[in-house]
Formats: sequence, C-alpha cells, structure tokens
Amino acid sequence: MRPVHAPYAGPSRPFTIGLRPLDPARWLEPDADRDADLADKHRLIATRPEVVIRSTPETRASEADMLARIAEHLARDHGIAVPAAPLPDEPPLVTAARHAQDDLVLMRQSSDGWRLAAACLCFPASWSLAEKFSQPMDAIHANVPGWAGQMATRVARIFDNLQPGAPVWRLNWSIDDGYEPHRPAPKGGPRSWRDRPDAIAGLAHLRVERQTLLKSPATGDILFTIRTYIDPLGVFADHPDGAALASALYDQLAALTEPQLAYKGIKADREALLQALAPFAGR
Repeated sequence: MRPVHAPYAGPSRPFTIGLRPLDPARWLEPDADRDADLADKHRLIATRPEVVIRSTPETRASEADMLARIAEHLARDHGIAVPAAPLPDEPPLVTAARHAQDDLVLMRQSSDGWRLAAACLCFPASWSLAEKFSQPMDAIHANVPGWAGQMATRVARIFDNLQPGAPVWRLNWSIDDGYEPHRPAPKGGPRSWRDRPDAIAGLAHLRVERQTLLKSPATGDILFTIRTYIDPLGVFADHPDGAALASALYDQLAALTEPQLAYKGIKADREALLQALAPFAGR
C-alpha cells in the first residue's frame, strides 16, 4: 500500500528540521522496487556520470568506509549480499550507490562548516550536484526559507554533535509534474495540469524523501542518504487511510507561506492542487 511515508500527516511541519533517532537495523529501507530503482541508477551512472557523480582522491578512503558499512548493513539486516570492495576504477561511493536505492552524499567538516565532499546523486529533487559540490551547508541551503539564522545554527550543531554509528532520520515532501525521479532542473516552470485540470490527480505527483544521517566512527565524515518515493495524488483513493492522509496534506499545503510555496515551485498551483485533493480529503 502506498504511500510508504506520509510526513505531512505527522507532527513535523514543512521547513523544520524534524530529525529523530533511527534504529540502526532500519538505516536503509530496501523494498520491492529495488530492482527497478537500481536499474535506473545503473543507467544514469553509465550515461550521465558527469551529472550524478562527484568524487576526489581525498574522499576515497572515507567512501570505502561507507561502502563497507552499507554492505554490512544490507547483509546483516536485510539479507542482501553486496560486495564490500569497489568496482575497478570506480569511486567506492558509486559502487555503494549501485546497491542502495538511496542517493548517497558524503559530508565533511571544514573550517567553514560541513561541506558536500562526494556524492552519487541519481534522483535529485530540483537541485544540481554540479552547483552544490564542495559547497558548505549555508551555501547549499541559501534559498531555503527560514534557513539563515537559528535553523542554520541548529543544523550545524546537530552535525557537529551527531553520535558516530547512531543514525537519525527525517522526511519531507514536494509536488512534481509527472513521475521523474531524476529531476535536477530548478523548481517551477510550466505544469501539464494547467491545461488539464480534470486530470491533475494523475498528473501531479507527491514526492517524499526519507533522509538519514550517519557519522562514521572511523573518519568522522557523515553520510547523508536520500530515498525517494513518488506517487500520484490519486494514490489516496485506494489507501485505507486515504481520507485522513489527503486531509493532512491539504492542511499543510493550505498553510504554506508564499516563500515556501515559491521554494516548492507551486506558488501558482496551490488552489488547483487543493481542489484536486478535496475529494480525497472529504472537503
């Protein structure tokens, strides 16, 4: 039954940190979509490596450490055998990404904060690895409403104080036009449902990211993982709790501020999306 996760129906609110402790046995979340997701990854790694991969000689040892941790976790907690050694002439983080449905981003502490040091990012949600690579978190999140100030300070403190080997996790959501996991283009732009408002429940897709942070006891680097789930808004029609879930999403969407709507790329579409959700939510 989808959706798997519903951050809009929980206690967290959009544009809050919302990190929670995570059982290490549930660090990653492989499921029945694994073969399809990994096939998409292998295709992107083969055809668009300049878009989805960033690695440097300085991060290779840390990447290898994270590959070993992922291999151990998948074998121990999910019964999935994964080679713990990288493929020849391939960054270890890329080999790890071939076996995990999640995108993998390595963060390293520097004099000006935590920087994006390496990544295999196949399924970005409207951001470019080329633009964010080697940037500190303040630059990476510069356009996030509410980031500057208290939120930035709190996140930096969380990264600094994260306990090695003890993962934490959070969820967020956005609404995209159609099903497309690999979406590096900026948010906004034309929407297909504007010409077909009667079909918006099938055209608009709810994108949920399950994000985790794990600090390595060996290197002190942090692996940021991003697992992406995408479902049409119409998914609520067939879910036993669909009315409650749709109602919760309706309320969060209605409460977003103008800057938050603009960041999510739906400033011009809120009313149409609310109208599409209304029948599922019993509004």
